[in-house]
Amino acid sequence: MMLAFLLCALVSTTPAEHPVPAPPQTAVLQGRVVDAATHAPVAWSHIALPELHKAGMADSTGRFTITRLPAGKAIVHASRVGYSGASATVMLSDNDTARVVIELTEEINSTREIIVEGSHDRGDKPVVELSGSALRERLGGTIAETMAKEPGLDQRTMGAAPARPVMRGLGGDRLLLLEDGERTGDLSATSADHAVVLDPLTAQSIEIIRGPGALLYGSNTLGGVINVERDYIPTLITDHIHGSATAQLESVNGGYASSADLSMPIGAIALRTDGGFRQGFDISTPVGNLRNTSIRTANGSVGASYVQSWGFLGAAGGYYETRYGIPGGFVGAHPNGVSIELNRWHTEARADVHAHIGPVERIEFHSTFSRYYHAEYESNGSLGMDFGVLSYNASAIAHTGPLGVLHSGSFGAWGEYRDYATGGLSFTPHTQEYSAAVFGYQRADFGALSVQAALRFDVKSVRPEEKISSKIGAISRRDFADVSGSAAVTYAVDSALSLRFTLMRTFRAPGVEELYTEGPHLAAYTYDIGNPGIGKENAIGMELSAQYTGDRTSMSLALFRNYFSSYIYPRNTGDTNYRVLLPVYQFTGEQAQMLGGECTGEWRMSDAFTAGFTASYVYGQLVRTTTPLPMMPPLQGSLRLRYSTGKFSALASLHAASSQHRTGDFEEPTAGYAVVSLLADYSFATEVLLHTFTLSVDNIANTEYRRHLSRVKSIMPEPGRNIRVLYRLYF
Repeated sequence: MMLAFLLCALVSTTPAEHPVPAPPQTAVLQGRVVDAATHAPVAWSHIALPELHKAGMADSTGRFTITRLPAGKAIVHASRVGYSGASATVMLSDNDTARVVIELTEEINSTREIIVEGSHDRGDKPVVELSGSALRERLGGTIAETMAKEPGLDQRTMGAAPARPVMRGLGGDRLLLLEDGERTGDLSATSADHAVVLDPLTAQSIEIIRGPGALLYGSNTLGGVINVERDYIPTLITDHIHGSATAQLESVNGGYASSADLSMPIGAIALRTDGGFRQGFDISTPVGNLRNTSIRTANGSVGASYVQSWGFLGAAGGYYETRYGIPGGFVGAHPNGVSIELNRWHTEARADVHAHIGPVERIEFHSTFSRYYHAEYESNGSLGMDFGVLSYNASAIAHTGPLGVLHSGSFGAWGEYRDYATGGLSFTPHTQEYSAAVFGYQRADFGALSVQAALRFDVKSVRPEEKISSKIGAISRRDFADVSGSAAVTYAVDSALSLRFTLMRTFRAPGVEELYTEGPHLAAYTYDIGNPGIGKENAIGMELSAQYTGDRTSMSLALFRNYFSSYIYPRNTGDTNYRVLLPVYQFTGEQAQMLGGECTGEWRMSDAFTAGFTASYVYGQLVRTTTPLPMMPPLQGSLRLRYSTGKFSALASLHAASSQHRTGDFEEPTAGYAVVSLLADYSFATEVLLHTFTLSVDNIANTEYRRHLSRVKSIMPEPGRNIRVLYRLYF
């Protein structure tokens, strides 16, 4: 039905009785990519014309040619590993060749490379984007590990596989983790033992979005949004076959991983496929192996798009499966741990149409379907519990261009249906959820002053199999609705310094587990009790930030305060269910607040050396009792020194955290620590290939330390010394 709707929308853009022929595509673009300092050719640069959905690659001399282009003004963007991306505007003419020279600046510091994508302009630009060399340097076994060194981020762990990012003390359902801008369909937000169905090895880029633009993705975005760009559906048609292949080895678990992706044109069809495999064994720590932490993962996808001057229409399908262990040996845990198997089937369809209707420049349609299955097994092989989730969602978004003081904007609608079921020892009822939202975002510029604003209205209906529970009361339908909004004002004091104030109100409806769960959760080692009468969670957030970018120095500072009228969390009751010997947690809602800040800085000491630092802290407590909120990350930060000459770079870093004694009820404190890591990266081009090598040594001194957000910190410290080798080939 959704595909038929997309086709109808495409057909309706021009009246059938007066068909408008497609504009001729006889223009040619030729160019050269050179180093901005030396004017030497930059080989194997990626070339993109995002508005025209065309792409190519420069050859070994830095030259490129892209044919079959329509006449008119176009933006061409060039990027290359080890350089900052750059763009140029060209005028294309029918039956003529336009020429351009693009100068790339060597990326000698850790500034993120910005990738320009014509179909990715929902709201303000990301506050952080990892891609190219920056992504390779941080590439870990999970998305959480990959992002953990960014300021304000930490990771909730329960072994190697089930790790999920925590941003400014907000995790779980308060932090949206997206894939190509859409929900993943997994259950990683609901419990510490549930893994994310994304492997960072197949990511093209990872970005963090905060402020008004984040509300275009969901209402529960107080901390922000982490979006993993996989490019399931290709949005650009390449001039010939392009791709990459990756191999990774690491010593801490004897692990190895590989992935590959391939893009090719077949006439007007852009075809893309990718796949990956990961195998790891028990993690080695300074005091011994953490048993039952092995992981085995495989994934793959195929996508295709029909690309024309009016836009594109595409579809893709993918599969992800993994098996991993949850360690035992601590209070409430099975002596030999628990094993988890999960898989996800995922399909999506997407259309992007250049509408040019009044201020509307582009209309985007998106539809996805996910089938997720998750099973937990005890050490004797018997099934403890399993989960199944079917998710359908669809959205339509119109993107507007400049109009007077209005710079750009988006407005649209989104809807989702989820069918949630459990089995085994779980007593959470079969539940259906219906969600819908309308939203809008707009940016306006008034000279040195820029204003962004967003508004979103969400409704959600949670419909379980109704019954009366002797422990949690009546289980019945719940309906929720509320408005979320945000505004941000940015003032450019001068060309180097800007100030920004952001105000945000968010809404989060309680999840199925928070409302209706009842029984043991074996892999999480808890006995969970829901609260069918719990209300919605509203929060007010304020942030004041400053950004300075000089010739040789840059610095950013952000201070924030988040207040929750009803912060929903599983409170440890102190009781034990003696049938299964598990601690009892019951969901409750209380007033809470979080105060914190982040600071980053860089100093370009010379053409080759750059020094930098990060620091972040969050202070959380319940307002009524002043009791500390559980699982709050401590004060932490990093120091780094980089040496770079273009093809070669080396990085020494120190990551440190203070002790955390502000703990929730029945939560263990942790001591402070400092860990040193080293990294070297080298790239070189041959006639038709670009090779990159990354060698890193994490925790080089094999320091024994415990991360506060680890659920297994009482039995084992964090991983010991880890030597990681990464090779990536681009062609």
